[in-house]
Amino acid sequence: MLKNYIIFIFLLMFSSSLFSQGTFLTLEGTVKDNQGEPLIGASVSLTDVSVSSIVRGSVTDQNGRYLILAISPGTYNIKVSMIGYKTYESKNVRFIVGQKPTLNIVLIPEAVQLTGVTVVGARTSNFELKRQDVSTAVVAEQIENLPLNSRNIMNLAAVVPGVRTFTEIGGRGMPSAGSLPDLRFVNFYVDGAEWKNLFNGNIAGLGQTGSVLPQDGVQEFRFILSPFDAEFTRGGAYIINTITKKGSNLFKANAFMLYRDKDLNTRMPNEKIKSPYKRQQWGFNVSGPIMQDKLFFNASFESHNTKTIYTVSPGRPAYNPGIWDKYAKTYTAPTDNMIGTLRLTYVLNENQNLDYIWSTRTYDAIGFFGGINDISNAIHSVYHINSHMLKHTYILSPTTFNEVSLHYLRWIHDEPAYEDRPMYAYPSLLLGNSGFPIAIYENHYRLIEKFTTKISDFHTLKTGFEATYVTFEPWFPAGLNPRFNFLTDSSKVPYSATIGVGVYNPTNPNGIDARTNDKGYLLGFYVQDQWNVNERLTVNLGLRWDAEINTLNNTFKVAWADSADLRALLDPKFLNTGNRKNDWDNFAPRFSFTYDLNGDGQTIVRGGAGRSFDRIASYIGYFERRDASWRQYQFTFNNTNNLPTLDPDELRRRIASKTGGSAGAPSMNLLPDKLENPVIDQVSLGIANQFNDELGASVDFLYQNMDKIYVSRNANYLDKTINKRRLTSKYGDIQLWYDDAKAENMLIMTSVNYKTSSFNITGSYTFNAAKSTYDGSPSQNRPITSDFLYFRSNGEEKHRFVLSGYSKLPYGFKLSGIFTLASPRPFDVVDGRDLNKNNTTGDDYINGERNMLPDLNKIRNWYKMFDLRLSYLLDLKEYEKNIPQVEFMLDIFNVGNWVNISGYRGTKYDQAGNALTTFGLPTGYFLGRQVQLGIKVSY
Repeated sequence: MLKNYIIFIFLLMFSSSLFSQGTFLTLEGTVKDNQGEPLIGASVSLTDVSVSSIVRGSVTDQNGRYLILAISPGTYNIKVSMIGYKTYESKNVRFIVGQKPTLNIVLIPEAVQLTGVTVVGARTSNFELKRQDVSTAVVAEQIENLPLNSRNIMNLAAVVPGVRTFTEIGGRGMPSAGSLPDLRFVNFYVDGAEWKNLFNGNIAGLGQTGSVLPQDGVQEFRFILSPFDAEFTRGGAYIINTITKKGSNLFKANAFMLYRDKDLNTRMPNEKIKSPYKRQQWGFNVSGPIMQDKLFFNASFESHNTKTIYTVSPGRPAYNPGIWDKYAKTYTAPTDNMIGTLRLTYVLNENQNLDYIWSTRTYDAIGFFGGINDISNAIHSVYHINSHMLKHTYILSPTTFNEVSLHYLRWIHDEPAYEDRPMYAYPSLLLGNSGFPIAIYENHYRLIEKFTTKISDFHTLKTGFEATYVTFEPWFPAGLNPRFNFLTDSSKVPYSATIGVGVYNPTNPNGIDARTNDKGYLLGFYVQDQWNVNERLTVNLGLRWDAEINTLNNTFKVAWADSADLRALLDPKFLNTGNRKNDWDNFAPRFSFTYDLNGDGQTIVRGGAGRSFDRIASYIGYFERRDASWRQYQFTFNNTNNLPTLDPDELRRRIASKTGGSAGAPSMNLLPDKLENPVIDQVSLGIANQFNDELGASVDFLYQNMDKIYVSRNANYLDKTINKRRLTSKYGDIQLWYDDAKAENMLIMTSVNYKTSSFNITGSYTFNAAKSTYDGSPSQNRPITSDFLYFRSNGEEKHRFVLSGYSKLPYGFKLSGIFTLASPRPFDVVDGRDLNKNNTTGDDYINGERNMLPDLNKIRNWYKMFDLRLSYLLDLKEYEKNIPQVEFMLDIFNVGNWVNISGYRGTKYDQAGNALTTFGLPTGYFLGRQVQLGIKVSY
């Protein structure tokens, strides 16, 4: 079966062949005379400003149409000429990743005498109007000029309509969009290759922990909310498409350093004293020729060294509010992030280029604590990421282009617990951590083939094929350090416990029985036709197909497959015998269009509809396999045959003795014989208008419906009404995995941009309504009897206003800033008393609502942020051309020192019914005002 699919894909790929939106663009249009007649044989040339030897060209056909394929994002000079007509020239035309530029030219006969002022060039500011998806480009000027607190390029999404971004907490932060968890349903493309990991669906290296690429190594990127281009996949929440910088004939170099410490910060509301905060960031970027006109390089490196602030603020039970006061402290913990890129470009000839792109990252941090999580609950994170890409581009003819890439991605993820100790879980405080260590080793070996050809005057066809071989070795010995659960904050003994023990090596202290290794295959194919129906209407029709093969341990026979007891209690489809089916039917049709309303390129109606699929995180398949050799035993203590204990060795002894009710019961994860991939259907409609070269505006509507989202349910929960497991006492929790969770998201996004040669300002407003049947982690331990109904999503942010821009001032000064005002988001609330007696408080909603919304009428509850940069450029080149430029920077983050609440406590009572006085109060705050000093030297 697999063989037939692969043969079918290759036949399609090579039997037929638009450009790749991922890394290249296509310029097209018409050349006519001043009477509106098409000119046949006019010469159109495009010269790369950075490498003048790279000249691309085309000749108009019988309809006066031209097409130039495989244009790298950048700045170009355009020249159009024909005998008997005045030559047309347009200088410094900018092409941005993801655009679909059309440029229609009118040539004037030589004999015609022009009066008044002759304007050379055409309006190119409307290129962005013709995008057919809901996306926003973040270009080099924004990357270089806007104040970026962490230098994490992903946080530049702050200027993107439809996206939620916030100041980092504990060095962590990641953009969010829609009603899906941003840590599972995102994708990140670098130069055409995806960096999505297999284990949990996040970016390799976890984008929330820090920048995965150096800021100065990125040329530009596009933030995509609706991937109507068939090239993109697996981005249910959003996709970031990034292009790294290339070298050129011009040698350039810069180095920077940024510095902050506690004296430049204000104290947060939950800090008793100002934290000893400190951060140093430095780096460099160097680019230029190795061989003039032939071989170029661009190298970039950054080091981020931070003492990150964490504030532990335990809950305060009404009967003894100060019980945990000794743990209420503010800590700093080290974070080191080193990132680098190297890109080599070799011009084989005028039609062929060869690129080698290397990206690397090393991350070392202590964190993931604060709020009710004590420092003993922290983890020590160490990541290593390496990406190597070799890309060959070949213009086979003026109308045919091929791109083939080999990509290797290596992700090493190592996270031990900060303290090696048992975990004590109280209602208001968590001490220790039983959920770690975790180690993950992933290798992605990928082939990417993209082929483009113009098949007629009105149709440009592109196809692409991707094949990836993945090896993955996860190790997650949950319960290696046991977890003891306490009923109240004053309880002296636990009421339950969980501990992990190996099946084959039960006395091994390193949990080696939890280690597995496996391999899988990812296949993808797409075909797309750009149909220029006429000069005003362009339609894209595309189809994408994806399959992930054996990424859920499909051929593994679970240890309980032959259990007569479980076969009698469960649907047999959950007891895999090694024949789990792969999901082959992921066909995603896509349609988009642009329509020039008045025929002048100024007012564009655009829209689209399509389907895309996302990934089922492979960790759920790993859990199923791990549970066969690494068992998590659950104890519910009593005063008869299973006495409470805090001794891990005593728990292990009871397990080994297998004595009656004291032995504990192993839990398990079970997947059905087939899980469908998450599917996202979406439709958009928008209109954009370029009033003049300086002013443009747009409005877009986007609706997304998500289905087949993976989520677990506990089939064998402890029924506290009878103090027995629902199915059998032989086992603990039996987590059954389903693909029936759902979500919906609706966005209305408006944007206005005003730009001159020295001033650029953009304002946007987003309205959002979102709902879902679950929020957060798919592993929620909800009983199978729980209601999974639609509720307002925790990600719903009704209103967000963003104003960003930069302006050149006299005497070498420059001012830039980002202002954000966003309405509060809902937060989860539960009663906490386990009202329905199913051994979890997660479904004990208050007044039938899953979450609560802070009062919109109180500005205190809104997110308010104004980041400002003032810079001064010392440029002495008019006196001595070899003297480097020096830029001095003053960054002020949260200029108004506004209080911004990062989260709220949502548990009203402990399980004994004692009121928690902290219910509805903040768990933490985003940082107050911070000042940063910096210097940048450029040559």
